Amino acid sequence: MTICRIQSGDPASPVILHVPHASRMIPDTVRTGLLPPDAELESELDESTDTATDLIAQGAANYATSGRRPWLAINQVSRLVIDPERFPGEGEPMNTVGRGAVYTCTGTLLRPEPAPDTRYPMDTYFHPYATTMSELVDDRLAATGAAVIGVHSYPRYPSGFEDPTGPRPALCIGTDDFHTPNR
Repeated sequence: MTICRIQSGDPASPVILHVPHASRMIPDTVRTGLLPPDAELESELDESTDTATDLIAQGAANYATSGRRPWLAINQVSRLVIDPERFPGEGEPMNTVGRGAVYTCTGTLLRPEPAPDTRYPMDTYFHPYATTMSELVDDRLAATGAAVIGVHSYPRYPSGFEDPTGPRPALCIGTDDFHTPNR
């Protein structure tokens, strides 16, 4: 199974439309370790999935007006399997709310805490995904000197761990303080 589907763009394009959270797919080998019953898990998928961001990114790629079609990198599994935008290990700040690289909680307990086996999802999904993304970013940096990535959406109402007074954009193509250089 391909974990991160790459769709080639223009060789001169530095833009990578990274779609990390559009998938609802949970492989059976992972589903057996998740605690919620099917109906509750479907509700969690409704809340956690950046619905249709893959379609938005595909549409943007298809209709790029710059003449340089962006590259697409699309996660093929749900963020309830792994969240490819989290850091592995204890240093990930979102671990404190159960939303590290392997989620244990989304408001509903997904896995026992501490999770008995994070090695399988990390080795099977997270690390291959990270390798694929790193290779694509390195390729774009070598070819163009830059790499611009990210596509997210936000549910109308904040999740329980979020600041309810924070902005709620419909779609975010942006930056963050850690990954974006000051230029």
